[in-house]
Amino acid sequence: MNVTLTHAANDPALRRKTLQRLDVMRREAEHAIRAIDVMRHELSKEKPFPSTPLTFALKQSRDWVLSLVISQAYVNTMIGSDFVLVAPPYFAILFSRAVEAGIRQATSDPDRRTWIHNTSP
Repeated sequence: MNVTLTHAANDPALRRKTLQRLDVMRREAEHAIRAIDVMRHELSKEKPFPSTPLTFALKQSRDWVLSLVISQAYVNTMIGSDFVLVAPPYFAILFSRAVEAGIRQATSDPDRRTWIHNTSP
């Protein structure tokens, strides 16, 4: 789905607020990357389970990515698309489809399916 820009991008107040939010997005992305680095480090160990840092990093990466989604929706609503008061449902649909695709990729992974089969009672 395409994104269209509106004249709102020319408004100084909306530009300033959007630029501020982009700064927030950069920090959110940096936090997510740090959490990803911790997960990579923990999963590089021979036996990463149980691991409090891995559990915490998994939660942190999820939370920071969700925060990024909130910021993306804010930016889209401030300067993008042609909606004024109500965002079209496609935005939520895109993120829902992305989540479903990730879950589908993981649940159909043959190694994961083998692990489940081997650990089931």
